[in-house]
Amino acid sequence: MAVYALELNDADIVAWDATHELLRDGGYAYLGSTPWRFGAAAAASARLHPHDTLTAYFSQIDAARVGATNLSAAEVAYPQMLTWSGVLKDAPGIWLVSSGANGVQLGTLLGIAQTAGLNIRALADRAVAAVSALPVEGVVYCIDVELERGVITEVHLHAGRAVRRGVALLPELGLRGLYDAWSKGFARQMVQATRFDPLHVALTEQALFDALPGWLDQLTRSARIEEAVIEADSGRYVIEYRAAHAAAEVADQFRSLTAKLHAMRRAREKAAILLTATAARLPGLMDALQEFGDCDVYTAKSGQAAQAAIGALDPASLSESAAQLLLAMPHHPYPAWICARAAAAPVEDAATATHVVFAGRALSLAGTPITVGTAAGGARSVQVPAAVAGVSRQHCSLILDGGQPFIEDHSRFGSFLNDELVTGRALVRVGDRLRLGNPGVELSFVRME
Repeated sequence: MAVYALELNDADIVAWDATHELLRDGGYAYLGSTPWRFGAAAAASARLHPHDTLTAYFSQIDAARVGATNLSAAEVAYPQMLTWSGVLKDAPGIWLVSSGANGVQLGTLLGIAQTAGLNIRALADRAVAAVSALPVEGVVYCIDVELERGVITEVHLHAGRAVRRGVALLPELGLRGLYDAWSKGFARQMVQATRFDPLHVALTEQALFDALPGWLDQLTRSARIEEAVIEADSGRYVIEYRAAHAAAEVADQFRSLTAKLHAMRRAREKAAILLTATAARLPGLMDALQEFGDCDVYTAKSGQAAQAAIGALDPASLSESAAQLLLAMPHHPYPAWICARAAAAPVEDAATATHVVFAGRALSLAGTPITVGTAAGGARSVQVPAAVAGVSRQHCSLILDGGQPFIEDHSRFGSFLNDELVTGRALVRVGDRLRLGNPGVELSFVRME
């Protein structure tokens, strides 16, 4: 029997076999009907019946209560999984789960699935599966967006393996919160242009939420929608909706994402970025990632992780039931995968820094190494006040190697170049910022002819 793989991202739940999509669903549950409604049918009334609609039950699958109900998350998820088992039958399955799930949640999830009749043979990390198909080597940061949170997963591709190394969660980047921000921003523009507030009544609020996914998808490909229309009993209301407007409404959330990505990445590390299908549909996100111009950026389609998992895992090798989460998979690159945005060419010597600036003093990088720290002294040193927390006596050095300036870290606290941790040594360029301590002090690098 053919194996299938199911991607459990509650913003876009899909199951595929080797060639076909078998199932599509979402993490909405409407409990105000008999039987309960799930997925798109539940989302279609979420703004009409907010108190009877739940969204967080998959991300909090071990919760004893969800929302304002007395129901556990398992009680809500179980009947939805029964509908999946009706489609997938008894075929052996690979379950691709969130990088943000902990062991207790995974055990609960697997137990519910098996009780619902799903024949789960393997649990695998969803980000690892998606990254395993990329035609690159080295470090990849996979950015995924679920209903209640964003997830950044660090995956290493080396020696034929894709291995998960780290995970960061961003509650502010959940799709439901982003949609709230977009709807409020759209409503403000419509009120200014037409004096009509689509959030004033539930019917037009639901109409706005139904229209937003299509509009946002369009804005990832074009700069504006000339006529964004909301119809109500009192008339037809039209405004121009721009990609810049949508990006501005979630700029704070995108800044949180880029700050977290900087914190995970090592300074000057060669890396790639993969946006999952849900992340790639966010207007303005690609622009927000411009500060990672030295990284290739790839975008995945819905179901691509599922297909990659089926290609990477031999069905004959799967056990009778899932026993543990797979954090590593074979690296089977798909060579036809087109890079959505190629990394910029390396900056040439014209932008090489010649001086470091601290406390109004510029010191040439040419000559003997410069020592930096609280105990540094002498003409070729940068002395940091001893009161600054997180700075070592001999914290780091600035050296020339082959005519290029580098920072070498010697501290136990870490040195941060453009908010990225220096591991060993890192090349410095004009405009770079070196932070020592937290919040600490900052040194900058300039070119002086």
